[in-house]
Amino acid sequence: MSRTRISVTGQLYSLLCVSSNGALYFVTANDACDGLLDFANTDLSAVAPPNDAAAVMPFWSDLTFEVTGAGSVYYQTVGTAGSRKMIVQWNNAYPQSSRNPVTFQAILSEGTNSIVFQYKTVGLGPGNPASNGGQATIGVRNAGALTNQQQIAWSFAAPVLSDSMALLFTLKGARRRPPGTKC
Repeated sequence: MSRTRISVTGQLYSLLCVSSNGALYFVTANDACDGLLDFANTDLSAVAPPNDAAAVMPFWSDLTFEVTGAGSVYYQTVGTAGSRKMIVQWNNAYPQSSRNPVTFQAILSEGTNSIVFQYKTVGLGPGNPASNGGQATIGVRNAGALTNQQQIAWSFAAPVLSDSMALLFTLKGARRRPPGTKC
């Protein structure tokens, strides 16, 4: 969980659940992360993710770290208050039934409220259905997004990613707050 404050479509959050399945969920209480079952990604334009939470999904899919050669999920906060960056990296995560891993990260920027998805390796070889995001959901959403339409469902089960690719999401009308000002 992070203490960096970030806005998702205008709502400020300071708690974050990191899923091994390539998603981040913004929550208001620590226990909201308990028992989160999110291995079955969905089309965000039709079905809400578990608990209908605000979420950042750089590569939401059924991933595992329980195979030989798998890595882990790493996170780090860098910078000073007001302009920190929360970096979460899924390093050598294996999509189910894949012999090759993916490595990607989400970078959440406090102050500007921008979100960057960076993909180091997502090309898994010919014939691999998970290659290039072919079995993943990619997007950003606020809680209740099916009703309030506050989401970007960038892709679902479509091989639209490539190695060394980056996606930038920004909040419409977002502006950088000077250090030391209140959110």
